[in-house]
Amino acid sequence: MDEIIKKRLEYLKEKQKQEQNERLMIEAKTRLICNIDNFEQHYRFANNKEIDEINSFINVLPAVSPTRLDFEKLAVEQQFEDIYILRQYAEQNIWICCICGSSELINTFTYGKLDDFVNGFLDWTNVSPYLLILFSNMQDFIFIDDIGHIIKSSIP
Repeated sequence: MDEIIKKRLEYLKEKQKQEQNERLMIEAKTRLICNIDNFEQHYRFANNKEIDEINSFINVLPAVSPTRLDFEKLAVEQQFEDIYILRQYAEQNIWICCICGSSELINTFTYGKLDDFVNGFLDWTNVSPYLLILFSNMQDFIFIDDIGHIIKSSIP
């Protein structure tokens, strides 16, 4: 009898944990929707398959910490002084990855056009000061940190 009660309690704890994670994820998505102008017109969230692909890509990047790329190990293709120079990639489809904030925010990936991101850049930096912009080819990316480094690179 005690074993059945133990298993039931474990099940209920796990279910409560999953429900709490779902609530926190909804809160993170709501925060993005509320803080980014016209979010629903320009962006969508990643589905489970896309989340796995993006996480696989992120795990390949050389990092000093979860929020900072190791620039010495990164092949820098271009360095930009201003976010508006990225308009040369305006029509590119991208994934916007917040790599600073709650784990729910970090695991919420947003898909849209690079031009829409550039237009709303200040809103995005208010959500997360460290951003990884992953091109839809899952090779090229742009890293933006809190002190204005904007670096384009790729993973072969």
